[in-house]
Amino acid sequence: MRQSLKTVLPALLCSAAWLASVLLGGFLDCGAEIHRIALACHILALVLSFGVILVLDWVGLLWLLGRRDVHDTRRLESAAQPLIWGGLALLLASGAMLRPDLSSPLTQVKLLCILVLMLNGLALAQSMKRLRLLPTGTLFTKMATGLRVRLLAALCISQTCWWTSVLVGLINSTLRRWTGGWTTRSPLSRSTALPVRVGQTVGVVSARADVDFGSLTHQVVVVHAF
Repeated sequence: MRQSLKTVLPALLCSAAWLASVLLGGFLDCGAEIHRIALACHILALVLSFGVILVLDWVGLLWLLGRRDVHDTRRLESAAQPLIWGGLALLLASGAMLRPDLSSPLTQVKLLCILVLMLNGLALAQSMKRLRLLPTGTLFTKMATGLRVRLLAALCISQTCWWTSVLVGLINSTLRRWTGGWTTRSPLSRSTALPVRVGQTVGVVSARADVDFGSLTHQVVVVHAF
């Protein structure tokens, strides 16, 4: 009973955190400045967690090929856990402030991949515990068939979900730039009229600056003189 609780409780907590991020993302509007900060944090979290995962999976692949010891993978996985889960937590927190388009099928796929990634990580942690009991120099081909299948499945799921999330994020970012989906009216965006003197003629500078924080473009100032 206690062992089952240790397995189910983390899965429930991860699912609850994911659901909270999705729900907040659908209703939360933090403004343009917070959006830019959240986007930077989102990219940082992606680089952190995905980068660590790539290194970990690469070392695991080398072990499958017999070029690394089984405990090299285990020790690296143990050291990388805080970075991986910290990056995923930052992804959820920053993603909630990016106001994702939950009606988009691509966004739904990405969100589902994030949930699968967390649950897959929990399942992989159970398999890694069994690796600690193996003697040094144990080859992948000498392990129990069930454990080999779980490790290979976890590796495939991890890479598939991570790359899918990255590609979907890239596609969504590109589409939003093309369609102006990130255009947000800044509180600093306003129209002003300033008197100027051109020779002996008094004119008015009608200035308007609208900032598109998504594509980081600035529209021109229009000047009228009469």
